[in-house]
Amino acid sequence: MRKIVFGLLLLIGCINATNLDLEEYKKLPILASSNIELIDIQELEGYEKEGWVHINAINKATNQKISIFTDTKNVMIGRGFNAISGKEYKFPVDFNKHKKNAAFTIGTGDKEYFLFTDPECPYCLMFDKKISAQAKEKLKLYVYLYPLNFHLAANSMSMAILSQPKEKRAEYASYIMEGQNELTSLIKELDKYSPEMYIDLLRAMNDSRLAQVMPKYIKAIESAYNVKLDSKEKQLKFFAEKVDSFRNNKAYVKLKDEFNNTNTLVTRDFTINGTPSLFESNGVAIQDINAIFYQNQIVNFEKIKEISQGQFSIKAGEGKKKLYVFTSTQCPHCINQFKDISKIDSMLKNYDVRFILMPTGGDPQKAFLELTYIYSQPKEKQFEIFKEMMTGQFDSKKLDSFKLDQNVQNAIIKHLQQDVQATLVSSTPFIVDENGNVLKEVK
Repeated sequence: MRKIVFGLLLLIGCINATNLDLEEYKKLPILASSNIELIDIQELEGYEKEGWVHINAINKATNQKISIFTDTKNVMIGRGFNAISGKEYKFPVDFNKHKKNAAFTIGTGDKEYFLFTDPECPYCLMFDKKISAQAKEKLKLYVYLYPLNFHLAANSMSMAILSQPKEKRAEYASYIMEGQNELTSLIKELDKYSPEMYIDLLRAMNDSRLAQVMPKYIKAIESAYNVKLDSKEKQLKFFAEKVDSFRNNKAYVKLKDEFNNTNTLVTRDFTINGTPSLFESNGVAIQDINAIFYQNQIVNFEKIKEISQGQFSIKAGEGKKKLYVFTSTQCPHCINQFKDISKIDSMLKNYDVRFILMPTGGDPQKAFLELTYIYSQPKEKQFEIFKEMMTGQFDSKKLDSFKLDQNVQNAIIKHLQQDVQATLVSSTPFIVDENGNVLKEVK
C-alpha cells in the first residue's frame, strides 16, 4: 500500500462507509461528540481504492480549519502529506470571495495581497505610513480589520471605519489610526458609531490583565467628556449608559453582525498571529511584511527627496539630473563601485548626486562611526572624505581621537531610525533616479 504521512493521529474503530455522504461521517463517534463541524469531503487523491477520504472541518473552539482523514476504520486529525511527492493534502480555497468581502482596498496595482490590520496597533500605523503613492500604483491590498483583544478602542475604531462609504474607508482608516496617539480627540468621533469601546472596557474590568491598560482609556474619556470616573461604580454607570444608548440602533447591530460573520469566515482560511499580518493572493503568509516593498522595487520617493535636501546627505557632481545613492563605507559592493574611478567621475560629471550613508555591511558599528565622522565635517569636505574611505586612502587614526557631540549623534540616530527607514530602502548599494525609479546600475 502506498504511504500516507499524517500529523497528530487519532485512531478509532468505526462503521463502514460506502459513499461520500458527509452525513454518514458525522456519525463517527469521535466526530459526533467533539467540537468539530464537518463542511466538505473528497476522496483522498491516490488512495481511493483503500477507501480513504479527506474531510474539511472547523474546530469550533478556535474557528480554525482542520483536516480529517478516515477510511471509516481509522480517523486521523491533523495535516496530511503524500510521503512520495511531499505534497500536503488541502482543500482549494476561493480567495476571490475574500477579496470581495474585504473592508476596503488600498492601491490599484497588479500585485495583490491580503492585509490584516488593527486600527489601534502602532505597528499597523507604521506600515500604513510606508504605503506611498508609488506603492499604491504597484500594489493592491485587500484590507481586513482585525482588532486585538487588548486594544480596548480597536473595535470602536473598526466600527467607525466600516460605517463610512466603502470608497472612503481607506482614507478614514488612516485618520483613525493616526488618532491612536491622541485618543482624547477621537473619543466622541468613535462614540457616534458604536459603544464597542465601552463593551470592551466592561470586559476588561473582569480581566486582571486587561484592567492594567484601562487607565489610558478612562483618562481619555474623562478629558473628552469632562467627567470624573474615579471609582468603579462611576465607571460601570458611565460605560453601561453608553452601551444602552445603542440598544435599539438597528444600523449598528446589523453592521456588527456583518463584521463578526465576515471575520469568522476569513480567519478560517488565514492563520493570523498578530497585526499587521500580510498574505500573498494565494493565502501564503509573508513573514517580513516589508518584503513587498523590496520585492516590488518600491521606495518612498518623497522621503528620499526630503532627506537629500537635509544635513545628512553628501552632495557631489556637476550634472543637472539628480541621482540618489544609498551607500555604506563598510559595504563591499559599495566599495567595489569606487574601484573604477572613471565610472565614478563619469557619474559625477553627468549627475547631481546625493549620497545617503547607512550603517550596513560587514561591520555596521564601524560604518556608523565613519558616517558620523563624515557628517560632522564641513559640507564642502564631506565628499572628499567619503571618497577617501571608499578608496582606502583615509587615515583611520583620525577616528581614534574623534569625539562626536551627543546632540549630533542623537540627531543622526533619529535620522537613521526614522527618515532613512521611511524611505523603504533596506540595503546598499541602492540607486534611485530623479523619477523615483530603482536602478541596477548607472549608465
